[in-house]
This record gives sequence, C-alpha cells and structure tokens, in this order.
Amino acid sequence: MQEQYTVAIAGSTAHTVQAVQGLAHHPRFRFSWILTPVPKIIGRDKNPTPNPLHRFAQEQRTDLFLINKNLSEVESELRQQERPDFLLVVDFGYVLPQWSLDLAKIAPINVHPSALPRWRGSSPGQFVLLHGEKNSAVSIMIPNLELDQGPIITTLPLTIDPSWMYPDYYAHSFELTSRSLPDVLLQLAEKKLSPQPQPLKSPTPTARRLTRDDGYISWNTIKAAMDGETSSHLELNELLTQAKPAHANVPRLITAAHRGLTPWPGIWTKISTEKGELRLKVLEIQLDESAHPATEKIILNTVQLEGSTPTDWKHVQQLLKEN
Repeated sequence: MQEQYTVAIAGSTAHTVQAVQGLAHHPRFRFSWILTPVPKIIGRDKNPTPNPLHRFAQEQRTDLFLINKNLSEVESELRQQERPDFLLVVDFGYVLPQWSLDLAKIAPINVHPSALPRWRGSSPGQFVLLHGEKNSAVSIMIPNLELDQGPIITTLPLTIDPSWMYPDYYAHSFELTSRSLPDVLLQLAEKKLSPQPQPLKSPTPTARRLTRDDGYISWNTIKAAMDGETSSHLELNELLTQAKPAHANVPRLITAAHRGLTPWPGIWTKISTEKGELRLKVLEIQLDESAHPATEKIILNTVQLEGSTPTDWKHVQQLLKEN
C-alpha cells in the first residue's frame, strides 16, 4: 500500500477551498487539521458567518482551529497535534511565524497566483490584468518570513484570456492549482522536485491591497479616451506608473484597468450634471479597435450614476452639464 501524506490547511476563502479540492479526492492525501479566522459578524441580524474554508472543514469533518487576531492564540493547541507532512497556505491573510512553518515535516507550501518574483503581494491577479500581461503563472513555493520571497517548487503556466476580469483570473488560477497540486506534493515528498531560490528583488511593484480610490480616473481623461485622444495622462494613482505597462495608449490602459478593477473597486469618475457633481461608476466598457491604434477609443456601455441603478451610458448623457 502506498504511503499516505497528511496536509494541514491555513486559509479562509473560496479560493482556498477550490485549491484543495484535488487533494480532497486523492487517496494519497488526508487532511489533518484546518486553521482559519473566526466567523465574521455579517448582515442586519449580526449573525456570526463561517467563511468558506470553515464550512469545508465541517463538511470534511476535519479538526478545526479558529483565530481572531494572530496565531499565538492557537500555538499551544497546534503544537500538541501530530505534525502534518505539509502545511498548505492559500489565501490566509495572516503572517505565519516561523514556529508554524516548522510544524510541517516535509515542507510548508504556499500558492501564489503570479509568476514570482513578479507581483508579490495580496492583489497579484489585479495587477497582472492592469498591466496588460498576456501570460502569467501560479507559483507553488515554500513560504518564509518575507513577502512571497521563498524558494519556488514549481510554476504552473497560465495563458490569460482577453475577456477575463480579475475574478476569472483567480478562478482559472486556483482550478489549475487544484488539478496540479497532488502531483506537485507527491514529487516533492519523493524528492523529485528541488525548490529553487528566487531573486530577492522583484521586477515589479508590490501588488498591494487596493482601495476604492484606486479606481478613480478623471472625467477629462475618460472623455479624451472616448474621443480617441490616446496621449492623455491616466491618473490611476501609482498602479500604472511604478512599472511599465504593456499598453500602447490610454484607451487600452483604461480598458485594462477596467478588467483589473472590476468588480471592486471598479472604474469610477465624477461628472457635472444638472443635479451637481455626481460619482459615475463604469460597469461595462469596450475598446473600439476599428481604426488605427493611434486613433483607438473607448466606448462606455453600462454605467451607474450615484443614487441610481445601472443604465445605458446614452441615458446618462442627457443629464450632463456642459463644461
């Protein structure tokens, strides 16, 4: 009978659950315990709501450990458990101290959906799309105490579809992870894979956590892109200024920003209307490629004006106050 390996999981989201599905149905692996944050208070009734990994642990009848602020809350309990062969960290949201990484007998494992050392940080998929990259990868690595700088076990190549928004990027990344992870862990356990150190310095900025303000583009810039003025400046904070994007002009930059920021924080601007200055969120946009690249333009389709429901851009135009 072939040896069975135990896997502990630290995570919190539906992405975590998606990534471990391949292990859940594989005869060579068994879950030893799951670590995840305590249920959040959600909704008007303020009921504690377990996250997707919490619910998965209950379905799998796997030992569950909950944390509120940091791992010190469960350190003594985890140290008393039988050490797992692997500690798999996916979408956890907490910094792991060295003692927790040392629990794994073979190796701690982290799944990062970018081609490391590119796009270290919490929002890699958003930044990949923001910068118009056509190819990426899922990096399976051994985490250390630095941000996404641990040795890389393997990378799983990923071709980006031009229609993807960032949820699509993550869905495909973690589906690829689910299919590949059992084989990767088996090869690592059998010493058929040798983790390789990655460069200390990344060629890209940190893919930091985004805020609502990151989606702001001035109305003058959007209007210029709609008119085919491709040389206008794009004020998207530092998202597209700290590294050279792969786009040729501002209409393409805005289109890529829409893919990388939809559904949240979304692309938004402020426009002057008969009711005063209002926030306008761009929900659907397309790039008009019928002309030469030098005269490309964007077309607004569906938008949402502050205080209103989503509607066609043409319906909003009549409310505009000419500057």
